Amino acid sequence: MSYCRFSTDSFRCDLYVYETESPDDDPRFTIHVAGNRIPEDAPRLPELTAKSIEDYVAAYRELTDYLLSCPRTPIDAPYAGETLLIGSLEELRAKLIELRDLGYRFPDAVLDAVDAEIAESAPAGK
Repeated sequence: MSYCRFSTDSFRCDLYVYETESPDDDPRFTIHVAGNRIPEDAPRLPELTAKSIEDYVAAYRELTDYLLSCPRTPIDAPYAGETLLIGSLEELRAKLIELRDLGYRFPDAVLDAVDAEIAESAPAGK
C-alpha cells in the first residue's frame, strides 16, 4: 500500500511512501525523497467528481504535456534524492514530521493514515 506518490496532488508531492515486507516479516516502510520539484504554478487536476470525465481527461493531458517540458527546481535540503528505510509506524510518523519541517511537501492525509494505523495497532485500553 502506498501512502502517497510523487504524482499525488497533481505531481506536487515530494515523497513516495509505501509499506513493504522485510525478510523477517516485520513491517518496513520506504520513503523515496524527491531531488527536484515542478513549479507551483503548474496546472492542477480537478477533483474527479467535480468535472465530467472528458474534462478530467483534458485536464490530465494538459498537465502531462506541461510536465514533459517544465523546468524542475532542485531541492536543496537534507535527504533530497535519497531512499529512507523505516522500521515502524512510529518511526515513519516521526520521519514524516521531520521531512515536513525541512520543507518537503505531502498531503496531510498521509499523516492521518499513519495516525489511524498507529491507533489500530495499539493494545486495547491504551
